[in-house]
Amino acid sequence: MELNTKMIGHCKLDCTEGLDYCCICCPKKEECKTQCGDLDKYEYTENCPDYSGTKVIE
Repeated sequence: MELNTKMIGHCKLDCTEGLDYCCICCPKKEECKTQCGDLDKYEYTENCPDYSGTKVIE
């Protein structure tokens, strides 16, 4: 049996669009002009220090 995990949480930084996605996975990241400086430093949202989340198993 394979378990699926995902993160549930939000970015601690303020977004100009009013979203709470981490810049790493935000659907508007291609057009955003105010992304955090960590966007290219981390591969996964849960590794970003500005993301507050909980990993859940489905």
